[in-house]
Amino acid sequence: MSDFRDLVDLAVDKLGGHVLWASDDFFAGKENLLKSTAAVFLEHEYTDRGKWMDGWESLRKRAVGRDIRDEAIIRLGVPGIVRGVVVDTSFFRGNFPEAFELEACQMRSDTSVEVLQSSATEWVKLEPRTPIEGNTLNFFDVSSEFIATHLRLIIYPDGGVARLRVHGTVAPDWRALGGAKNEIDLAALESGGEVLSCSDMFFGSRHNLIMPGRGVNMGDGWETKRSRRPGPARPPRWPCSPGRGPIAAAPSWDSRRRRPPPRCCAPSSTAHRPTPSPSCCGRSTSSPPRPICWCISPTGRGSSARSTSANSIRIPMRLVTSERSGPEK
Repeated sequence: MSDFRDLVDLAVDKLGGHVLWASDDFFAGKENLLKSTAAVFLEHEYTDRGKWMDGWESLRKRAVGRDIRDEAIIRLGVPGIVRGVVVDTSFFRGNFPEAFELEACQMRSDTSVEVLQSSATEWVKLEPRTPIEGNTLNFFDVSSEFIATHLRLIIYPDGGVARLRVHGTVAPDWRALGGAKNEIDLAALESGGEVLSCSDMFFGSRHNLIMPGRGVNMGDGWETKRSRRPGPARPPRWPCSPGRGPIAAAPSWDSRRRRPPPRCCAPSSTAHRPTPSPSCCGRSTSSPPRPICWCISPTGRGSSARSTSANSIRIPMRLVTSERSGPEK
């Protein structure tokens, strides 16, 4: 089994992916293709057109021929190199397509559907016509190095697809981000940031940390399962220097154990909530969570480690190049 699913979904709706056009979505709307949630089945749910389905489903074709097809044009949330796709036909048992095909192009994000459908747009084939099965996850590796902004999903001859997952690596458009003229978030996914690894993501994916915007709820972030491992919980060392704000050692998750306050904090009557010294930190502090590690690579190079658990991480900086200054005298 390929591990391309470990990469971010470039087309998911919460990243900005959008189905611009579909040749036919008579039974189920095209916008369902890119939903971040898994498809569901409601046994007794019907519409005035037939059975309600959580996906994109076109009308049955009466014509006969190999080239009878339906298609949808998708704008990716961020431009990138597609490493693999998942054609999810969950709950489509007798009404799924026989085969699919996937093409890509590189155009401006505001390109109209008319231009995308015209001969002026050059489409590159990512996956040739390939048979797929119903009510299953169909996995396909993609070997192309083409940087795509739009995709064209073609199904033969008709039928329904629950979800389309497009996993790959982000290739940021620095012109759209403003380059060195604007302050940008170097850790953001749309800037090429990538969460390389984490110790646990039982409840929430690590990729949620650098998604655009604020987290909608606790499920829209990175969340680990409760640890019940034996042994001491060592708090991380948090640096503290005058003028840089409060820093406190993380308390153990075992509240029955007493932990000494950090060096920069004065003793307090509450054993687990050290009070910062005014001469050191100058303002109040809250205890950070227990140590859980993740590695993030801003703009895809290098890595740094922190101990945290959150909905998002933001590192606003200016993208500039300059010579390093020498050591301070």
